[in-house]
Amino acid sequence: MRDLRTQVESYAELLDSSTPPLEELFDHVDVAPPPVAARRVRPVRRPLVVAVGVAAAVVFAVGGLFYLGRGPTPEQAPAAPAVPESLTVDVLGSAPAITAESLGTDFVSSGGAVVADGTIHLFMVAHGEGKESTVRHATSPDGEGWSITPEPLLQGKETPYGIGFIYVDSAAIMPNGDWAIYFEVLISKENVVTNEPYVTVIGRATAPGPTGPWQVDPEPVLTPGEPGTWNGLRVGDASVVTHDGTVYMAFTGVDAAERGAIGWATSSDGVNWDVSTGPVIAASEDWHDGVVIRPDLVRFNDTWLMAYSGRSRNWRGLATSSNGLSWTKSPTEPVVSIAYLTRPQIRTTELVALEERLLLLVENGGPRTGSEITVLELKGY
Repeated sequence: MRDLRTQVESYAELLDSSTPPLEELFDHVDVAPPPVAARRVRPVRRPLVVAVGVAAAVVFAVGGLFYLGRGPTPEQAPAAPAVPESLTVDVLGSAPAITAESLGTDFVSSGGAVVADGTIHLFMVAHGEGKESTVRHATSPDGEGWSITPEPLLQGKETPYGIGFIYVDSAAIMPNGDWAIYFEVLISKENVVTNEPYVTVIGRATAPGPTGPWQVDPEPVLTPGEPGTWNGLRVGDASVVTHDGTVYMAFTGVDAAERGAIGWATSSDGVNWDVSTGPVIAASEDWHDGVVIRPDLVRFNDTWLMAYSGRSRNWRGLATSSNGLSWTKSPTEPVVSIAYLTRPQIRTTELVALEERLLLLVENGGPRTGSEITVLELKGY
């Protein structure tokens, strides 16, 4: 997924030449529940204990009937296969696989990918200084050789809401057969004078096929939650997968204190979403540096697999889940690092399940020196 801080800072002149540096888009620090004050408990007579016990049994039975038939909770769900310690990473084919120069621009993001009939369809964002932000389409049967559609599919200015660029994060085929790309867009800028943070939302565009014509939805499909909630300030980094007729999304939410975390949402149509009441994955390792963000979600070997970033964009970890609510992180994190690449920075990534192969498309570059896409293959999962 994209790194909004890096891209906005790198191309501030395209948004506003006076745009101040932005804080880390999805800063996350774990928030422990508030301590419960200890209180003295008075002795209770036996008849009252019996009455309370009977009442508790009744409540438990009624509660059990109420929840009967509902989906599994994280505790009830079967454990997902762990990420093996023997997982290896190789550069696939030539590096880079796609250059910004081939698109007539300076930067190219890894965007969102869909695998259909054995072909990878990649929806990238090409942009650069003095150049319009455009969504481009490329295909590959194996992740090595790529064919790029000559004309752009969309321009950033076609979005009826938001300001500045759109950042394509994901792509999926909807249950009704429509193709969809999900993107993030700024709807307000940071104002350091008035201490107002910036706000982002998640939008969508659809088409009958991968080459269009593409139509942007008139309104965002996911906006921040209620003030004071875990995702009450901004949402972004959407990673969308359709599985068994349901659309699933992993995304990052940020609260008013600028704390970000990864959440989970489900939908029947890709527009209306049921969002998890809280984060489903959070920082736990030193390399996370208090932050777990930028999810890349796939369905692989009958389980959910997610690549994600810590505070540093140059590392990626992997986690597995059987239900999307409870996740197990790799014991050998991080799985991917800048050591596998030639340029100094990992910017955006996109995880792709191609039959029995697992690929990671990486935007590799520098903050002001352009970028390109290199394909890594994760072997041994």
